[in-house]
Amino acid sequence: MRFIARGFTDGTSVYAHYVRKGRHRKTVLLGAAQGPCGRIDVRRRQFPFTPAVGRWTLQIDNQADYSAEPLGVFVRLAITVSRGLPRPTG
Repeated sequence: MRFIARGFTDGTSVYAHYVRKGRHRKTVLLGAAQGPCGRIDVRRRQFPFTPAVGRWTLQIDNQADYSAEPLGVFVRLAITVSRGLPRPTG
């Protein structure tokens, strides 16, 4: 999947924090924001692990450690993971 974000400070690292049921599960470095708009454009797996079924929150910010109340610019996205369709047999 492609992550495109703007509005971060130029040169600062941008992180993605995966949260489920209010608990932080994993943090991934997306890269450094570049240019006057603080833009990042990277390809990563949507989940860098096998996610449990349910509702997840993906929080993107400049902090290496997850905080429910981050300082500075951040965005939160809701992701619902559902069970896939069964594979055909035969």
